[in-house]
Amino acid sequence: MRSKCALLLSVVLVAVSTAFVPSSAGATVVISDQTFNLADWTMAVDFVSGGATAGAPAQVGTGNPGDAREMSNTLPAFSQIRALHIFNAASYDPSTQGAIASIDYSEDRIEVSPPFGGAAIGALFVLQQGTGTWYANYDISFSNLTWSTSSLTGLLSSDFNLLSGTGSLDFSVSGAPMYFGVARSNSNTSQNSGYTTYNRLDNWFVTINQVPDISVPEPGALALLGLGLAGLAVSRRRRC
Repeated sequence: MRSKCALLLSVVLVAVSTAFVPSSAGATVVISDQTFNLADWTMAVDFVSGGATAGAPAQVGTGNPGDAREMSNTLPAFSQIRALHIFNAASYDPSTQGAIASIDYSEDRIEVSPPFGGAAIGALFVLQQGTGTWYANYDISFSNLTWSTSSLTGLLSSDFNLLSGTGSLDFSVSGAPMYFGVARSNSNTSQNSGYTTYNRLDNWFVTINQVPDISVPEPGALALLGLGLAGLAVSRRRRC
């Protein structure tokens, strides 16, 4: 038969193995738009030259399917423009919602009535935090005339570069609230004519993957561990 010491040691080992359990994977928070009410978005031009202008966005019923956001840039000869379109109906606050491990991004987009064959729309996934605007360091420009999807997965803070403003991007619990959106840009290198580009956005999704919680002690297992250790100490004094 097993001695009392052996039995108590078994209890302690079981308690140790169950006292700490790994947490589940970090939760996800999704910020998305598939209706594109104009009041949910803001537009600001953050770079312009040569008199280019960004047209007033429109909510159109020719999405993929349903509604979409239509955006346009008008470019005189030798001009450039980049406009930021920021979704302001929802934000993510790392200080209250949890640190960010990574971000996944997806959008459907289409160019409409291009001014010439092969005309492209400059496109970036952007986020704003504090006084800075950052862009994911992946060019998602497009010239497709049918709906297509662009996706970026597992974006880390190091995958973003400062586009305008100041500050440091912070995915930790010290970070300020974040707002997300898109940048649309065009340039006209022609000296003879101007033109306008049109594009639409639909099925816009930002998925924030939170940092998992660290392993936490189970209260019942800790109690069992304490009793086992106490019993083992007493038994050792009695030399079992």
